[in-house]
Amino acid sequence: MVSSPSSTRSPCIGSSLPQELVDIIVEDIGSDDRPSLKACSLISRSFCAPAQKLLFQSFRLLPSLYRSLSLATLDELQARSPHISNHVRRLTIHCTSSRLGEGAPWMAEEQLSRVLPRFKHLTTLIVDSRPGIGGNEDWIRLRFPLSWWLLSSPTQTALSRAIAQPQLTSLTIRGVTFWSGLDLWTAVCLPGVARTQLQHLSLSEVDVQELWSGLGTEYLSPNKLRLQSLALKSDHARFMRLVPGIVDISVLQHIKLHIQNMSCEKMVQAAFLRDMRCLERLTIVLDDSLYSNSCELVISDLAVLRTLDIHFQLSYHPSRWIFSVVSQASLTHPGCTSPLTQLILEISVTLADIQYPEDTGSLVSTLRYLVPPLRLGADTGFTPLLTIRVAPDNVHFTFEEISSVKADVLEVVGNLGLHTEVEVVDYWNVQGMAPIREPREGGESQPGGC
Repeated sequence: MVSSPSSTRSPCIGSSLPQELVDIIVEDIGSDDRPSLKACSLISRSFCAPAQKLLFQSFRLLPSLYRSLSLATLDELQARSPHISNHVRRLTIHCTSSRLGEGAPWMAEEQLSRVLPRFKHLTTLIVDSRPGIGGNEDWIRLRFPLSWWLLSSPTQTALSRAIAQPQLTSLTIRGVTFWSGLDLWTAVCLPGVARTQLQHLSLSEVDVQELWSGLGTEYLSPNKLRLQSLALKSDHARFMRLVPGIVDISVLQHIKLHIQNMSCEKMVQAAFLRDMRCLERLTIVLDDSLYSNSCELVISDLAVLRTLDIHFQLSYHPSRWIFSVVSQASLTHPGCTSPLTQLILEISVTLADIQYPEDTGSLVSTLRYLVPPLRLGADTGFTPLLTIRVAPDNVHFTFEEISSVKADVLEVVGNLGLHTEVEVVDYWNVQGMAPIREPREGGESQPGGC
């Protein structure tokens, strides 16, 4: 922690150090230590600029009921100190409505159309309209998603222009309902503005009232987004059907899909996986307990797939579904130019799942069910890095329990001849303990993901 020095010493400290060294000192503090950065900003002008750069790197706009800085005050601050807005790289706009059918009244304030354009150097924009925003479930008045068409025209334009910034590489939209697919396309692909710089798009709990309002998707084809990665979470089939009309699926390198029911699974196969020629990483999150049967997805045709990442809860009893996917992944195919090099299983567990390893549906029983296809694959040359990531579900693991989980997992999968790593991620450890990795076979463990 950096303490604020006395006013008599401040000029000496700031003037006695080269600016390059001051920048290194402040960067070493990091953006998470806000008290120290605030203290640094009071030392001198040479410390103030780099400290403010980190302090305002991430910024949130909240409804007036829950923000300490009104839009009017922020408007005045931006006009008086424009450099502050220039520091912002990540902007989060919380726009949940307080009543069903409202367009987030606070966003109708006239200052918003002046405030947003002043954030000119954004690389990440998050428009979040989910209930319980900010991680505070007590915000019960803010419980409805935003209806895009109820926003005022100046507000829609200001948001679309923020999305169209030339430096923006990552866009996340959560919990927003659009009237049609055309409205969504207009919001993320402002007509007349090239969007070649956008690399990552996440659409979570987004929906549309209707598809294209009579406008065919062939009109949009030349203007589709060409992204590196796409994340989708929706249980609305009509929304899933329109995404390929906005995004060029064939050039995606990474896609993350939340599978919530059987119809969603079939839609994913038909609308996405069938046409993915460049996909190198596939992340599947199982959000439902309907996966006791075989998988409907066909991943064996993904010729350049390198990483398969599956997230699931043991309480969903997904053994057979996971077995079907792993069986596909473990088979070699003549047309596979880049065989799978990493298989990640992220498993959310309760305390009972590890305390009673012999019970059906426990962590150990689930992994044992997956051993045959993995062993068959290993015997035929399928030797990816196998990562088992165990994530406690609302429970704190003691050190002894963590050690026991690692030992149990390695006892089941450690003799497959695969380079295996086990991670136990304790989200409830207030001391911030890092994931514990246990490499087996093949030498030093490599970090997972891309």
